[in-house]
Amino acid sequence: MGQVTATEGDLMKKLKVIDQRQERSKKRRPWLKWLCNPRSLRLLILFGQMIFSFIKMLIELMQMFRS
Repeated sequence: MGQVTATEGDLMKKLKVIDQRQERSKKRRPWLKWLCNPRSLRLLILFGQMIFSFIKMLIELMQMFRS
């Protein structure tokens, strides 16, 4: 079998793809840091529970008025 060598153009394409991925990951990092923070996770869970209980209460009120 012959040895396969990468051309300069192929290497440049791969480097460009790697650079694009690094740029995207840099943009994601602040969100990940914020999301992985225990305080922010607690707040998200609390807000989720509050919204769920509020919607549940509204549904129960609507059912009471219908019957």
